[in-house]
Amino acid sequence: AVARIRGAGYEISVGEFFDQPTIAATAAAVEERSEALRLRAAIEVRRGTADPALFFVHSSNGTVTDFAELAGHLADGQRFIGLQSRGLTDEEEPREAVEDMAAAYLEEVLRIQRDGPHVFAGWSMGAYVALEMAHQLRAAGGDVAAVLLVGPPHHALRRRRVLREERKQQLRLLRSIDEAIAGGPGFEAAIEEILKAWDFDEDGTAAARAGDQQWLRARKVRHLNSMASMRYRTRMARTQLRYDGRVVLFMPQYDPPELQRRTLEQWRMIVPEFEVVDVPGKHLTVVNGESAESVGRWLSAELAGWQRSQDDTPNSPR
Repeated sequence: AVARIRGAGYEISVGEFFDQPTIAATAAAVEERSEALRLRAAIEVRRGTADPALFFVHSSNGTVTDFAELAGHLADGQRFIGLQSRGLTDEEEPREAVEDMAAAYLEEVLRIQRDGPHVFAGWSMGAYVALEMAHQLRAAGGDVAAVLLVGPPHHALRRRRVLREERKQQLRLLRSIDEAIAGGPGFEAAIEEILKAWDFDEDGTAAARAGDQQWLRARKVRHLNSMASMRYRTRMARTQLRYDGRVVLFMPQYDPPELQRRTLEQWRMIVPEFEVVDVPGKHLTVVNGESAESVGRWLSAELAGWQRSQDDTPNSPR
């Protein structure tokens, strides 16, 4: 819907779209705005009053639109805050490291919910960011109730020589994306490099050849997020990063058994103990369909338990 509004010549952020309860209210907001809205990292996908809120980090595509269905399966009154990548508009450059993403998102999280306990979740590469957010907040004396990793990623460790070569290729592609965004005489060659690197559908190919700025920025964000994931995975292994708080892994049941095994082995290197919840679906569909319903029920029960514990705490503001 946001893409079609922009295609009609108007500017609207995903956050603004979620903020409006009706199409009429969205239309009024679009008409009233005289300049492009600044994209927020923290976007209220579902309103509510219950604390703790659920702060859910994007996958490599950087957007929170994937979470709309999952948020609909949460209990009434539960707040769902999606954390979206910077850089999806031309107003701000994307963060290029998981640590920087985590720090930037924490600033917004603490403006929304100052006191703990905090509950962080992430899908796919967002699992790394959610874990790093918990790590940084606990290091600063904060209270993290749980880190919930939905469809956690698996990145096999590679030798340094292989990593260096992959890094060179990634940087060449990043330069091509920047050249395409800038336009100019190198545009056509840059687009061909982009099309050669990824398989796109007909619409994606058309958007690339047309120099669609929004589409190109989204590809840049996705590429940088993928690069950040690989670097963070390597750092976790080489620096022996450990997290000893509560962690729950939601494992897609329909993924190949070998992939599930390797994923669990990877996370055992980082998290000494974690819970595993098997959910229907595959890695790329785990926040939709029957997976969303299953994950939503579990999250609702988990958050309700934390809310009851807060209500029972002596001197609780509730």
